[in-house]
Amino acid sequence: MYVLVRYLRERTKYVVKDCDIDKFRPANVDDFDSKKIYDAWWVGDKKTRGGYYPAHILHMTQTEEEMKLWTNRNRAVSRKRGNSEEELRPRKKALLEKRAKAAAKKAAEEAILEDREEELPETAPATEAEATIKSLGAEIKELKRQNIELQKALCSKIFETAPIDDRRLQPLSYDRLLIKPSKALGKEAHTLDTNVGTQNEAGDVHVGHGTYIDLDTWQRLLQAPLDSTFCKQLAVRLWGNEVLAQRSLTGTLSNRALSKGMTRTYPPLSPVKLASMSASFLHFLKVKGCPPEDLQKRHKCLQKYLAQKCADLRR
Repeated sequence: MYVLVRYLRERTKYVVKDCDIDKFRPANVDDFDSKKIYDAWWVGDKKTRGGYYPAHILHMTQTEEEMKLWTNRNRAVSRKRGNSEEELRPRKKALLEKRAKAAAKKAAEEAILEDREEELPETAPATEAEATIKSLGAEIKELKRQNIELQKALCSKIFETAPIDDRRLQPLSYDRLLIKPSKALGKEAHTLDTNVGTQNEAGDVHVGHGTYIDLDTWQRLLQAPLDSTFCKQLAVRLWGNEVLAQRSLTGTLSNRALSKGMTRTYPPLSPVKLASMSASFLHFLKVKGCPPEDLQKRHKCLQKYLAQKCADLRR
């Protein structure tokens, strides 16, 4: 026999067989109590897993066709048994209680908000915020100015440029970005950082001025067959291709670029990493056994290699 049940949990109607109801063995289609709660099998869905759940029996038929006819006729009609007004009262009561709690909660929140507004000072907070923003803006401008001066000072120290004019910051020229070696090639003439090539506790290699790279990369760089290969690969390791493509050595356009009608300028490379490049390149030249008389000439090519790498990545 086929049984139409209504599960109490979600009031879902479902047709099951009489054998799918626990401890239910009807003698005929009328052998059930519409007010009694039975344990009917539910196959399960995304919300509820399968198992026996409490349910009311609404109707029974001998065949599936009879059940379909009955449900079609009574689709818009409440079940005749067990759907009394007493069953609906708990739901209405629960709904009213829920609405009352929501109203009470809203009233309490409004009361708290009113109390807080009364406790706020009469001064307009927007005025204080605007003053704070202006103060912070001035501090940021001052920090930016100091940062530019520090970068210029660092470049001047590293590359032995002309003394800094504190009154006005001049743009960095192309020829002032790399070291200008001293006239006498003494033992320490090109030494920028004597710690290049040393390792820290983590095993990373110091490449100058507080910059470290992993040991494997450093060893591969030292095996570079050409000076340009070493410089360009180290630049990619320190900055990355995306950054190099959007940077230049000086941050200004050369006369050659201006003659070609170029107008776009790119920000300069960071001075600290440039110093690391210079120190590492000197170390590389010494490791390769560069003669002292050639050291200055080969080291001066660093700026050319960096400029070539940046230009190649922008093509």
